[in-house]
Amino acid sequence: MSALKCIKCQHDIATSDVNVAADLAKCARCGSVFKASDALDTDIHSEVDLAHPPNGVWFTKSPMGFELTATTRSVQAILLVPFSFVWIGFSMSGLYIAPFLSGKGFSFTYIFGLPFLVASIFLGWKTLMTLIGTVRVRANGYDGEVFTGIGPIGRTRRFSWRDVKRVTTSNKSRFWGRGTEDVISLEGKEFVSFGGDMTDERRYFVAMALQKLLLQLKR
Repeated sequence: MSALKCIKCQHDIATSDVNVAADLAKCARCGSVFKASDALDTDIHSEVDLAHPPNGVWFTKSPMGFELTATTRSVQAILLVPFSFVWIGFSMSGLYIAPFLSGKGFSFTYIFGLPFLVASIFLGWKTLMTLIGTVRVRANGYDGEVFTGIGPIGRTRRFSWRDVKRVTTSNKSRFWGRGTEDVISLEGKEFVSFGGDMTDERRYFVAMALQKLLLQLKR
């Protein structure tokens, strides 16, 4: 199933002809170059089948709204899990566990190790997200909610669907300042961005599904 169609000739756009980071798509038939988000808006009605989401995405309709959930499971876990064990094991045992077990009381390594402790916590969380993390978007009437986390632990952002003007995909700097990631943004009075941990396939589907659901809510 093609996610997009050319806004000029309606030809199916291959995934390889879409640049998520630049929000650009190119039509192999007519050569038109256009914003992928513009094609998303025009094609959303015919291309999104909420009854058949891709693997790792679940959609539930309710009388008052909906719930759209996507796992953040990723093949990155193959590398992150062993790296996390090595990093956390060596850094925490050397900076905290060994000094504590020595029975010598306070050690300056506790202070020296704070950056390593923070990095270990972040790395551990990131690793768990690639294993069992989820992103959940809800609507209860016009009350909206986006949750990103593991089980009941995570970040919840609440907003009104009345204030959301459009759903887009964009490229955003990571909060720790190194590199960028592709995210879904709910644009309105404020930006609610999420989905950086999703695979491209899941992110595209969720973005298109939310655009379709947004239009339905506003009718």
